[in-house]
Amino acid sequence: YINVRAVYLAAATSPLLVLSTIFASTPGNHDFWVGGGPDSEKPEDQYGNGFMQFYAQDTIASKNMSTSEFIDFAVNPDSPGDHMPYGRNFNWYNKIGNVAFIGYSGAHTLAASRPHFEEACAWVQQAKPDAVFLVGHWNSESLGCKAHMDVPNAWEELKTVPGCDKLGNKLKYIMGHTHCNQITREEGGLGTGLLVLQHGNSNTHTHT
Repeated sequence: YINVRAVYLAAATSPLLVLSTIFASTPGNHDFWVGGGPDSEKPEDQYGNGFMQFYAQDTIASKNMSTSEFIDFAVNPDSPGDHMPYGRNFNWYNKIGNVAFIGYSGAHTLAASRPHFEEACAWVQQAKPDAVFLVGHWNSESLGCKAHMDVPNAWEELKTVPGCDKLGNKLKYIMGHTHCNQITREEGGLGTGLLVLQHGNSNTHTHT
């Protein structure tokens, strides 16, 4: 539930309060396909184009664009063939205090995402955070998630990337997709993997 009137009032009366709110987002299956996956593809699907505008992040695409545009619209979603925008429109990294975050899209291949992971981990090596969270949507390979791109598998991949390969239990992950809240992985008595997507649903409901 969102009180829209309260949000607009806050923006009008306390713009600094609104602007100082931390917001991070990564796309899930329904952000690409209305029906929840490529098997139910339909003309109304937005393939993440709406997401990358409405929930815009400081992505790798915005860093590398040579013009004033910060989103790469090179892929036409109405054209034949692959409708997916480039993964760099959804992949990002940043640091808040002493904690770093790496966000990515599980709907794009590992081969396409690996260079983004390498860039993020090179930055992590320089930033020297006390903890790093990999942030993604899918907790399993299902409903449009590419091979090895669910968060637990992407986390395993990240552990092999220079700059992230020596983080040990400082490298953690946050994921959703399955609607429940739980610690899914522990190392040294500490929570390493977190599933955070209850939202009032049972843990048998597996898409968001």
